[in-house]
Amino acid sequence: MRQSAGVQRASELVHRRWTGRRSHVPPPGRNSRVATFRSLRATTSARCSSPHLAILFAADESATEEQPISSTVAPPQRVVLRCTAVSTLPVPIVQLDADLPVPAYAHEGDAGLDLYAAEATILSAGGGRALVPTGISIAIPMGYGGFVLPRSGMALKHGISVVNGPGLIDAAYRGEIKVILINTDPDTDYAIARGDRVAQLVIQKVEQIEWQIGDTLDGDDRGGGFGHSGT
Repeated sequence: MRQSAGVQRASELVHRRWTGRRSHVPPPGRNSRVATFRSLRATTSARCSSPHLAILFAADESATEEQPISSTVAPPQRVVLRCTAVSTLPVPIVQLDADLPVPAYAHEGDAGLDLYAAEATILSAGGGRALVPTGISIAIPMGYGGFVLPRSGMALKHGISVVNGPGLIDAAYRGEIKVILINTDPDTDYAIARGDRVAQLVIQKVEQIEWQIGDTLDGDDRGGGFGHSGT
């Protein structure tokens, strides 16, 4: 594992539309008073230098302890910026199509990287399917797995999903990543252009299990069989 080279942005203040005066960015491991809030008319933001993630805490002058800014309702008198180290996982990648972007996170803090279509195709209405290449091969480290998921916007607006979602990429796989897409819209065909974002890739740590064969299992048996809890 190594630390990220990206700059992480604390955006809670922007979302809340609170305004204030920002002080200097603290060095790693130290806190900084970020702002004293006076109105709700403007926005401000805070940054931590790479490779640290900015976490904002509300701390009113009378408060005995700090709380995450996301759990506060009214603008606090004072906000503390804490810079927390962020680590990343090095993953080798081969660009089979150099004209396509390298998969990237659309926003800071996202779990999934966008995958791009290397070829144009048409997904016919009412269940049309296509195997869409993404123009990359990756070497997922042992102990991790890759999971290909649909993009929520495509699913909601157009009924486009990943047939076997989530698609699983094993650590030993070295071929091109391809996505099996389906059009669930009963009436409208869907055109995918080369370079379109078609899915998301999430890489997660996974455990290898070792079976412990026995005659009984610990814990309570809820009974009732599969599906007994209803819908």
